[in-house]
Amino acid sequence: MGPPGRYRFPKDIYAPTGQFWANPRNWRRNTALSIAGMAVAYLWLIKVGMDHEVLARPPRKKVPWRPNLKPVPYGEDPWAPENQRNYEGGQMDDAKSPE
Repeated sequence: MGPPGRYRFPKDIYAPTGQFWANPRNWRRNTALSIAGMAVAYLWLIKVGMDHEVLARPPRKKVPWRPNLKPVPYGEDPWAPENQRNYEGGQMDDAKSPE
């Protein structure tokens, strides 16, 4: 019972999946290189996303991965213009708005 053992198969047939019993050379190295390449690509994508991130208001707490963002102390209005000017992503124009 069970599957038959390995049998003879034609060697001249090309299959993109690796022939009948695939055990490609250096598969561990190739897998590690692929994973490392994807990790580098994902980290670069995360960095680009963080560089282009725009928040509506400054954070209330310190963000560990964004040391250049200064949190607004509790009790102060995060929407106040003086707090917005200290925030890199939400800089306001100094021009007076029409009222």
